[in-house]
Amino acid sequence: MRIASQTLCLFYATLLCGQSPPDLDTVIQAVRKEFQAERSMEVMRNAYATDRYFTFPRFQETAKFLRKKLEA
Repeated sequence: MRIASQTLCLFYATLLCGQSPPDLDTVIQAVRKEFQAERSMEVMRNAYATDRYFTFPRFQETAKFLRKKLEA
């Protein structure tokens, strides 16, 4: 996912600097190339496992889990 993340960062950075961004098709291709459906579903299932209880302690648990995933 690193390549897709870098491509998206470049895309937004060029927008913020007033430069023309990379071609949107290039960005979409980079994201599609790195996207992992099974991994995404696993993360979603793990987040839902705690979020579905709809209590603040469970929301906090979900946030900690997602933070670790983002940091990884």
